[in-house]
Amino acid sequence: MKIANLLLALTLLLTISFSCKSDDENTKYVDSVGLIFGLDSATCGCCGNWIIEIDGELNPHQFLVLPDNSGIDLYNAEFPISVTLNWTETPSDCKFAIISEIVAN
Repeated sequence: MKIANLLLALTLLLTISFSCKSDDENTKYVDSVGLIFGLDSATCGCCGNWIIEIDGELNPHQFLVLPDNSGIDLYNAEFPISVTLNWTETPSDCKFAIISEIVAN
């Protein structure tokens, strides 16, 4: 009976540990620091959106929108805006930043 209980506990422990979702490789960015530079005026397939440079990234990213609760008014702001953010990168060719949380510094 002890062995059966031990095997059941071990099975439950392994099931729980393997069923926990690990972060996707695209969600590794947490508490990043960045600068929003304004609108991209270039005309290309991936251009014309807001530009943000994120520390640790080789190239600036573009984003379409900020979270509703950000309190940042991009249309009336003075750029650059220093921010702290949580974000992910789209898997598309354009590599847009999807910002889940952002705070102006």
